[in-house]
Amino acid sequence: LGNSCFLNAILQALTHTTPLLELCRVGAHGRSCALRRVLLTPVPVFGNLHLLARHFTRGRQEDAHELLRLCLESMDESCLLNAGRAPPTVVERIFQGAFRNQVKCGACGAKSNAYDPFLDVSLELPRRVHRVRDALELFTKEETLEGENAYKCEACDALRPATKRLTIHEAPAVLVIHLKRFDLFGGKISRPVAFDDVVELSGHMSDTAVESRGPRYRLYAMVVHAGSSVGCGHYYAYARASGGGGGGGGAAAEEDSFYGTRSSGDDWYLFDDAVVRPVSAREVFDDEAYVLFY
Repeated sequence: LGNSCFLNAILQALTHTTPLLELCRVGAHGRSCALRRVLLTPVPVFGNLHLLARHFTRGRQEDAHELLRLCLESMDESCLLNAGRAPPTVVERIFQGAFRNQVKCGACGAKSNAYDPFLDVSLELPRRVHRVRDALELFTKEETLEGENAYKCEACDALRPATKRLTIHEAPAVLVIHLKRFDLFGGKISRPVAFDDVVELSGHMSDTAVESRGPRYRLYAMVVHAGSSVGCGHYYAYARASGGGGGGGGAAAEEDSFYGTRSSGDDWYLFDDAVVRPVSAREVFDDEAYVLFY
């Protein structure tokens, strides 16, 4: 197959997303789904990568995060075109959230809000950031607009100093966090960035959000890149056994107080191409995360 580790790692993370797997097994899709009859291998998927993006070349290393985004977008389009389903689609119900970008005039207090959907949260990793928690704080930190960047307030009809803040307005059932380890030139930020088993969005939600206090999530899968640049290296994945992650709620979710998850236990496995073996939680949390699934 050539370089296929980027595909294997993403497929493992997606197939351990419990609600996605369950929805593929039920209803009209489930009656004809290959998952019911045979072991699914990456070969047919790998042979059709060009359908996701023309620049994907068989045998060449690709960015796993880019593949994830293209997969989700393609599945979303398929739900709309083939199943005739109006939004929200299965993909939107599981992965989609919404940002609120609010600008507040410093003179009159008028607020301007813009809302944008997202399928994952991409976090910058400046030198001072050593934890995902800190990167998330930076992501939703309030900015000041003044001087050359002053805000044109419609209410004042003039340039005014203002504050700007991006927050999460609608929390997704499954929270995917992408750490921006690759720069524009293909180089990589390889330093350790600590991440938590549980992520809470309190302090990062809009004040008018339905769940303004913020939901809690538990890690169920992770994709790792080992190497020095985007064009080389190796991808592999970790996943928590049984219970996996994601959306759908239920009694277990309420009991654990985790948003839309049914993660139970601490049995982790490494998925490294054809190699699958149990690993300790310490091995998982000591590794170099690239994409985190909560």
